[in-house]
Amino acid sequence: MENLNAQELLQTIKENGNPDKAPLHKKYHKSELIFYGWDTPDLRKLAVSAAGQIKDNDTLFIFAAFLWASEIWEARMLCEYILAKRLDLFMEEDFTRFYKWLRDCDGWAVTDMLAYPVLGEYLRRFPQFVPQVDRWKEDDHLWVRRAGLVRFITSVRHKEPWPENMEPILRYHLEEKDFFIRKAIGWVLREWSRLHPQRVLQFCERHKNKMAALSYREALRNIKK
Repeated sequence: MENLNAQELLQTIKENGNPDKAPLHKKYHKSELIFYGWDTPDLRKLAVSAAGQIKDNDTLFIFAAFLWASEIWEARMLCEYILAKRLDLFMEEDFTRFYKWLRDCDGWAVTDMLAYPVLGEYLRRFPQFVPQVDRWKEDDHLWVRRAGLVRFITSVRHKEPWPENMEPILRYHLEEKDFFIRKAIGWVLREWSRLHPQRVLQFCERHKNKMAALSYREALRNIKK
């Protein structure tokens, strides 16, 4: 029954997309996945309806795995929206699923939703995996490395203290040349400036000579000097 429901969700995506928008979305995201031209608010509404049917961890990941395997962009985003709605069903053994999916990502949007809030919330419940995620900074996969940065934004939403493990990871990435890593550094610091503007300002001034202009500019966007 669970798999049938997942099939119905997939069919809904295929039958109710916007063929005029699909190529535009594909071009924007620079992804090899299949696109059906859905707008984000409509996908989120579909996720709310689907998440309400899911009552246990097994069903959650039957839905998620089926949608992910479709290689349809909207289905993968829907998978992540559903996961974000049912964080209460996560179990310790789910960690390996997230890493596997991240290595299957080919763009920032799917990566970022999986990192924040999904992975970030998972780590709040199962902090024993934080050291393992910290080591993702050395991973050979771009989107795994980006996820290892973006997950820190989750803590901002919970108004948590400045994470001591964040600065070493940020410093490690400062000289990376990839645009998406540089952008993530700035984004993470900008979000943390909501709670700790002085810490962000001090970090940026201390490492200004190593930071890419993009990272520096993004980090300080909301700070009035």
